[in-house]
Amino acid sequence: MTRWGISALCGAVLLGLGIDYAHVAMTAEQGWRWCLEAPAERQGAHVLFPLWTVTRVVDADHYEVSKVISGVPVAGDCSRVHVGDTVSVVALFDWNDGQPVARVVSLQLHPLRPWKEALGVIGFIVLGAVLPWCFVTRSEGGGRVLAERETWGG
Repeated sequence: MTRWGISALCGAVLLGLGIDYAHVAMTAEQGWRWCLEAPAERQGAHVLFPLWTVTRVVDADHYEVSKVISGVPVAGDCSRVHVGDTVSVVALFDWNDGQPVARVVSLQLHPLRPWKEALGVIGFIVLGAVLPWCFVTRSEGGGRVLAERETWGG
């Protein structure tokens, strides 16, 4: 398999993983939407919110997280939580007489997540800046073709 074939295969795998994650996030059991479909039956079910963003702190014991779904109400201690934080929450679904809420069982803060995201963006920028130097144009068969650079010296 050629280098281009391997690159295309890797790109297709990454695209497939992204599509699969989006599908799981939107339809997976034990998700927020799944609980809201039949709230009385799913009272006390575990709900997972991995790497969600805190979008609002309501009071000392209530805040909201958002990612695939906006404004999911969470009940738990807010002393360590601030708007903009990235958190992973394991909670129990509580219908609460018509007002759904996720009651925190476990909370994990991810304070270095913005740095990880920035590092990923910097990687793409460096790749985009260096990529043109990895190729050359040369005459071949009476025309100009784009080819991989084989030597880096003068």
